[in-house]
Amino acid sequence: MGEPENPEEFVRFEADDLTVYVSRKLLATLKPGAKEMIFYVDGYGRFVLQFEEPWEGEA
Repeated sequence: MGEPENPEEFVRFEADDLTVYVSRKLLATLKPGAKEMIFYVDGYGRFVLQFEEPWEGEA
């Protein structure tokens, strides 16, 4: 594991001691002003990525 093959297609976030890469396409579906994004990882459970500032809609 590591960085995505095409890092320009992702936005990097720091979450506690983890580095999370979220697809720009997925972020484009968030409404402006979103404060969090909830996702599930099979076998690991539910996670919440909380934005320090409301999401502006730019990826």
